[in-house]
Amino acid sequence: SLCPEEDKSDLFAQLEVFRKGQAMTDEERREAGIHNVRFKQAADIREEILEDLGYDCNSVSDNDRDRIMQAVCVGLAAGFMRRGSDGVYMNGRSETERRLAKESVVIGEPSYVIGVPIDIAENPWGHRVSGCGAEEKDHAAGKGVQTTLPKARVFHLLTMVSVVEPQFVELAAPYCVTYELTENVR
Repeated sequence: SLCPEEDKSDLFAQLEVFRKGQAMTDEERREAGIHNVRFKQAADIREEILEDLGYDCNSVSDNDRDRIMQAVCVGLAAGFMRRGSDGVYMNGRSETERRLAKESVVIGEPSYVIGVPIDIAENPWGHRVSGCGAEEKDHAAGKGVQTTLPKARVFHLLTMVSVVEPQFVELAAPYCVTYELTENVR
């Protein structure tokens, strides 16, 4: 692994891989599993953004890390999830139970995370398909016959996961936070 020390954020793990990739040759990146064309596209986009902002970013301090995570909370407020007692994650607006994607570097079962929800459907033959409708339609080639396939199995996952503290979300998106009294106050 290119970033064994990162276990709280897929975003910061990607940032570390990007930084290490900058010091590698094309061959070294390929051997490390980094896609060179996409790496170079990301590098070009990063340069354009830094140039537009007039900002130079070579390292991330702990203070910067908190500021970056607050910005992520603003952009992904709908992806704020709380772990339930059975280990699945839910947000307050949906009944969909989500699990961390197996690619995530996040270790354990943190109480609060933020991430990008994604649904992956698998048809009855084990092939992954896009979309998550209850039924898939199959059009027989050249015959004009339409058949309905059995319901696809859907995996509700969270990708690009980062462990967060609830106060980050409270500051970034207070409309996502609900307070409840847990004791009788007289």
